[in-house]
Amino acid sequence: MNRQIILAIVAAIFLSLPITCTCAGSGQTPPTLSWIAETEQAIQWAEILGFVQPLESIRVTQGYDVFTDKIYDYQPDFISVESSGDETPKTLYQSGVIEAFSPTEAMLEEISEMPPWLQHLFHSELITEDGRILGYPSAGDQVVWSMFFVGYWIPDAWKASPFRDRTPPSSFEELLDFIEVFLDTPHDGFRLYYSPRGKEAYLNEVFVDSLIGGWVVQHNYAGQPIVFSDPEFIALAERSQQLYQRLMKTDYGKKANSKTRYLFAECQATGLSYNCKDTFTCANMIPLRITSDQPPLINAKMILYCVNKSSAYVSSAAELFETTIPHTEMYYGLRLYDVWAFPDKFDVKATNSFRQKDKSPGYSRYTQEWVDSIKGLDQYVVPCLEKSNWMIKSQYGECMRAKNQFFIKGKMTAEEFAAELDREWAAAIHGANDKTIWIEEFGDE
Repeated sequence: MNRQIILAIVAAIFLSLPITCTCAGSGQTPPTLSWIAETEQAIQWAEILGFVQPLESIRVTQGYDVFTDKIYDYQPDFISVESSGDETPKTLYQSGVIEAFSPTEAMLEEISEMPPWLQHLFHSELITEDGRILGYPSAGDQVVWSMFFVGYWIPDAWKASPFRDRTPPSSFEELLDFIEVFLDTPHDGFRLYYSPRGKEAYLNEVFVDSLIGGWVVQHNYAGQPIVFSDPEFIALAERSQQLYQRLMKTDYGKKANSKTRYLFAECQATGLSYNCKDTFTCANMIPLRITSDQPPLINAKMILYCVNKSSAYVSSAAELFETTIPHTEMYYGLRLYDVWAFPDKFDVKATNSFRQKDKSPGYSRYTQEWVDSIKGLDQYVVPCLEKSNWMIKSQYGECMRAKNQFFIKGKMTAEEFAAELDREWAAAIHGANDKTIWIEEFGDE
């Protein structure tokens, strides 16, 4: 049998075998996704890469305290990262988990349309010295899906109150100072604060988030270790617990009506107080800082698409992530824009009209003044992207119990509470959670 016949037979056998190539012309295995839930994204990215089937998301079968362990174990190609959660994009990049990529012209153009404070945030936290970017906002209408700071003071109510001659607080410590004055001064018709979500939300929004979250963010921003058993933290925690107990008796339970004036509003707000009469703007923001000598931070929460440094698809990241542009969605005929990222495009009248038809509470409607003030946010605060989550996943139940024991029941001292927070912070487990090894149960109550 001559050589030509042998080659022909071999070729025929090869052509008769099943074709296993999943990518047109590449023979590559499709990339996997992690925490990227949008089905349309998985279909669109597959088409761009030349795959017939939508890309698959990995299924995590065990719990982790350390986000990087999850990445190392499952090795997803494209990762959705919550900037204020387990790890920030910057720390993931510095530890060699994700890779930076060159932003596309469309990305740079979209960023240029954002307010100066948000452009600064991209350049200070997400864009490297050589012009590459660590991640890009996920699909949908939210670029910055949440903001973390202490709250607002309300100028209309402030000027009408017995406290009109006092300078409004600009830090958590100054807020505690004011609460003491507030409780010791007659203030008929005025309340410190109102939360429509109940007693626990009142505690979290006024004290817990600002104290513990602020402590974590400020130390992370300064590159300092997180230590709660610090005399300053212990003193602040003790004051917070005492003032919370007093407010529960004198402020929280008061009947609210349209004539009630509120001196403070939560950080996620619309510019309209709960009485639907008093208003405020971003100029009235109380930044996330413990003392007034610290930088006036607001911690932005972003969900960003990032690419695993070890992925074979690093070069495709920019093209795939560009599909999130424009960041907008249609909702019952209303085009939605992120108010923090695109205040000029945010339709206040249409949004308020929709919320009125939807019978949403009156205080959920926006004021144009508040929306416009977002553009000048850089005049009042310093934006950052820092890890703010101080609750360790495997320690969640113990954390809730400690908060209850300290703030609500008063059965734990400030020193004990701080020591418990330190224990929880140190209990991060590499690999699957095994809380029976790590948790030291409380003694009998």
